Amino acid sequence: MSERIVFNDLRVDVTAEDIAPRFGKRAAKLDLDGYAAVLREVARPKAILRWADSEVIDDRHVNIAGHVFESFVVADKLKDVHRVILYVATAGNEIKDCDRIHPEAAKDILSGIALMKGNREVRRYLSEDMGMTGLGALNPGSLPDWPIENNHALCDLIGDVGEIGVTLNEKGYMLPWNSSSGILFPGADGYMNCSLCTKLDCIGRRAPFNKDEYIRLFRKNN
Repeated sequence: MSERIVFNDLRVDVTAEDIAPRFGKRAAKLDLDGYAAVLREVARPKAILRWADSEVIDDRHVNIAGHVFESFVVADKLKDVHRVILYVATAGNEIKDCDRIHPEAAKDILSGIALMKGNREVRRYLSEDMGMTGLGALNPGSLPDWPIENNHALCDLIGDVGEIGVTLNEKGYMLPWNSSSGILFPGADGYMNCSLCTKLDCIGRRAPFNKDEYIRLFRKNN
């Protein structure tokens, strides 16, 4: 198994019905068939995976490929895991630079769809080709316990994220904006950091808030 895999040409196979929910009430006034056609033709999300050894030091520190991350959540979720997948993924700039999409505000939504579909393709590869199912995900910046600044170390471990067009600013935010990064790990039954996020009205929520788990990990009740 290769330690590092690069996906440079992921495809986005969508229909108007697939993307309509992302536009809400505006959907009826937009050319969703045209948007879907552009996504299929133009969008090329990209990703890099790197396998890495993991060792929990204590309830707050984890050594991953020689770098020590500090986080109660990361240490808790990786306590029985010794091998993880570090990843960075991006929608790329193809949609942002496309002059066939109007209004301009639609480009961000469509880029978000491209990123989501790219991530699903990566998980499909891990499931169907590598036999890895039920993977959990830990993402820098999605919880105060593991802030976005950790992206610098994470991307350094992955190596040359510029190969897929991703750059980081000094605070750790990625460009293009529709990019994601994190740690995938087995035996988690699809765990996502959303389950510990207290922003209950977040439009990007992918898992319900788990109050009991939040209290267990952070010993407070917000």
